[in-house]
Amino acid sequence: MSLTQRTCPVCAEAPDRNWYAVYTRYSHEQTVRDAFAARGIEGYLPTYSVRRRRVNRCMSELTLPVFPTYIFARIAWAEHARLLEVPSVVSIVGFGLQRPTIPETEIEALRSALTLENTTPHPYLNIGERVHIRSGPLEGLTGIVLRKGNNLRMVLSVQSIMKSVIVDVEQCDLEPIGYQSLLAIPNYRASSEGCHTPSL
Repeated sequence: MSLTQRTCPVCAEAPDRNWYAVYTRYSHEQTVRDAFAARGIEGYLPTYSVRRRRVNRCMSELTLPVFPTYIFARIAWAEHARLLEVPSVVSIVGFGLQRPTIPETEIEALRSALTLENTTPHPYLNIGERVHIRSGPLEGLTGIVLRKGNNLRMVLSVQSIMKSVIVDVEQCDLEPIGYQSLLAIPNYRASSEGCHTPSL
């Protein structure tokens, strides 16, 4: 699994700098990432590895952007023009005149998720049960849970660009949002394995 991370120490110390989603020309995400680094701009391009069969029938491993045409940049809004000056940058993602910032927790969630196996892009979801991870490498994060075959998987979403990744999780690491209120339900109990299940 490949994880690209560029860090600017000066940017990290500045409290007025926030993460923004940047829209790029197709297949120019890595070019923009490198240009950010050359200009001292903190950028983050989430990537994943995939094996594909080439024309000669040989398998090769490719490193691809998790969110094609998107990269993240951490910068003070007063300096946002520096992003637009970078070749192959189309725009800063926003709605109308608003350019929403991306919470640090979402960026860190992506960094953590992409260190795990079987993390792949996934369609953005607005529906599904939202859960809290109470243990494991992604402890403290929230997302949407779903099943794929016999496995339990979780969707982590970046709302500002409506993109998601999907990771494998253990049921015992999860609890529903508002779980504390469920404890008041008479038939709700915790199983002996530590997973919270309703008693039928």
